[in-house]
Amino acid sequence: MVAIRLCLIFVQLVLLAVVAWTDLRQRRVANRWLLLLAVAGTITAWTAGGRLDPGASLVGMAVCGLPFACIYYLSEDMGGADVKFAAVCGWTQGAGRGLGVLLVGLLLVAVVYGSSARWRRIARSRGIPLVTWLAPIYAVAILLCLAEF
Repeated sequence: MVAIRLCLIFVQLVLLAVVAWTDLRQRRVANRWLLLLAVAGTITAWTAGGRLDPGASLVGMAVCGLPFACIYYLSEDMGGADVKFAAVCGWTQGAGRGLGVLLVGLLLVAVVYGSSARWRRIARSRGIPLVTWLAPIYAVAILLCLAEF
């Protein structure tokens, strides 16, 4: 079971790299990558001793996805992939850890884009590929799962 879980964690890390790369290069993330990420995260949680709780996953998805959905509908600065990525993060990591991942990622974006005039010019001209910045923090959260077993 440990080998399966390690393979699933590796699959999640590869999927995160694909998602980040496509967001950076194309400014679009295909739904299939996010769905595969959610499935791999769900199976990883299930193989961790059956601690899969659908109620907690739904709460995590709502807590993490709804704020991003509100920003998406209220402004033109956020894409749908950002909302879906936040929901997947909440689904697989739970409300507490998922919200932590998103807040640390947003803090990283604020520091990088706020401290450099060059990055601000890029953000004004092409926008911020938010998933690209959130994916490495999500990867750290996944790797922290290794300490749990």
